[in-house]
Amino acid sequence: MKTRLILLFLMGPLWLTAQNINYVIDGQILDTTNARYAYLMTISYQVALSSDKVFQVEPVTDGKFEFKGNFDLAGRPYQEASIFFSRRGNISKEEIQSKYRNFVWPSRYDRVVKTITLDSMTLEVSSAINARDAKIVAGGKLAALYDAYALSSKNDYKDVLELIKHNPDSQATFDTINSLSGRFSYKDEIPTFWGTPLTLFPLLSERLRNSQAGKILKAKIDNDSKL
Repeated sequence: MKTRLILLFLMGPLWLTAQNINYVIDGQILDTTNARYAYLMTISYQVALSSDKVFQVEPVTDGKFEFKGNFDLAGRPYQEASIFFSRRGNISKEEIQSKYRNFVWPSRYDRVVKTITLDSMTLEVSSAINARDAKIVAGGKLAALYDAYALSSKNDYKDVLELIKHNPDSQATFDTINSLSGRFSYKDEIPTFWGTPLTLFPLLSERLRNSQAGKILKAKIDNDSKL
């Protein structure tokens, strides 16, 4: 995880021309029993990815919710955000920060929190207690691709090669190859699935390969392949 965070910030200069984003995030939650209010926040248990700039609460009306806003990326390629639902409409930023500090929400994969990248999108949520599994049904291209890679990891990475080939210039693809480079052997290729980090790296776009973060990742892959 530390490597991913370092590489994320090194990627920053590539996106300096698009620092401000306007977002509209809407959706529908099917079971509103525990979902009277919807929350959008950029607070994260991962300090390097966390920001206290966005903390919005909106009522859920007839199962529908919507967030609108603007965010300055300040050189980052994207901003991670989370959505959750509650009966309460008075949950504070400080209360959420306390949940993370005290490991009430021990990780980004807690089932009541849907992690996204801050962008315009439409979500379909089954219930508040399963918000993590909310589906992106429109927009949110980067967040949807992260979801696709996450699903691939649960299925032994069987379709990861196709995802990489079809999305060579995506930050999600870069992060996935970086993650795979730390999990799998560099010498034991599995042709049926995807190969090795050494064979995956050239599939990235020229822009990503030649970025500062790309050069660091390539050096790491080359070094580890010699071990």
